[in-house]
Amino acid sequence: MTNRVILLALAASAAWAGPAAGDSHAPDGDQAFDFIITAKEVRIDLTAAGTSGANRLECYREGQEAPVFAQPLASGEPVRLAFEETGVYVLKLAGGGDQDATAYRCLVDWEPPIVELRAVDLVEGRLAIEWVAFDRHFGAQPISLYLVDDSDQRLLSRTGNGGWIRADVDPLPDGARVKVVATDLAGNATAAMSEPIVTPPRQPVATAPASQPVSQVQAEPAAKAPIEIPPDARLHHVIGSRYRASGQFRLARYHLDKAVEFCPKFVDAYVDLSAVLGLMERYNEARQACERALAIDPNHLGALEELGTLHVRQGRLVEAIDCFERLTQIDGKHVRGWLSLGDACWMAGRFDRSREAWEKARTLAAEAKSPLLAQVEKRCRMASPPAGG
Repeated sequence: MTNRVILLALAASAAWAGPAAGDSHAPDGDQAFDFIITAKEVRIDLTAAGTSGANRLECYREGQEAPVFAQPLASGEPVRLAFEETGVYVLKLAGGGDQDATAYRCLVDWEPPIVELRAVDLVEGRLAIEWVAFDRHFGAQPISLYLVDDSDQRLLSRTGNGGWIRADVDPLPDGARVKVVATDLAGNATAAMSEPIVTPPRQPVATAPASQPVSQVQAEPAAKAPIEIPPDARLHHVIGSRYRASGQFRLARYHLDKAVEFCPKFVDAYVDLSAVLGLMERYNEARQACERALAIDPNHLGALEELGTLHVRQGRLVEAIDCFERLTQIDGKHVRGWLSLGDACWMAGRFDRSREAWEKARTLAAEAKSPLLAQVEKRCRMASPPAGG
């Protein structure tokens, strides 16, 4: 069709990719896109081909009936398209009567994938690599995993959007690093590189003389083994944290819920979930998430701080003070903990204890050059008795 070539004549400033070939399908089973845009704003020149009487352009998010925007088409003038969000859109060119409308499916995606190397270790002489990655539109472009030397030479490759592998590399080149590259369907790419891998020196095996008596001194108990966090749980935690930082709390909650579903003992995910629920003013659920975190790790500073903050928001000052007292007992140099303790005590009318906590926070903040120092000093001035009083 003649109309299907008009979208090829984009201005040079536009970031885009041309129409998908034929009627091919993306790997996820969706229909291929007519074209791809990788910028928030593009300009389309319609003068390169006939428009068959089209005089109006309408833009819809795929699956929605109401248009995102609509604008008239003026002959000989380029059309400006501006998008606020990434996603799949449908553009419709309509004539004087809507019977001749022509639709184009396009992917708008200027955001690079999220990719993170979680661990690169030598385990029993084998290279153990764990990574996570996320993008809504990976398409046909899989993640590539490399072992590279200083010249970035590709030594081994794996694909997949997350997981872990163990690989034999013998000998391991000096200064070798691991590199993971994620490329989405729109061509946006992100790369993560590990630090140089250090091969530990072999330790000689010591043998005790046969006549040496066995020590009867009881060894100290081994440290508690860290909780193994599955890659899927880590991935959802990363995504949820990004959505939380951008203020998209519903999406953040969804992914943090998935993180604790994949790993019911994922303490940090419970704490972040509690923070998101608190921002959504779902305080009871937020408190439950914190309590689950503390049931796993009673001394988790983030959980104690978050739980104390939730108690303050609900006016439960006795419980809040208890949380902040515990926090500062565990970490006596926690500036924000002392600051929050002072705030809670002040609201509860315990002014002497409040002044003590704020003074402690001021001393610690000054020593650490903490950005909280200005807040602490303001409170200390407020709490100081008037001169001559």
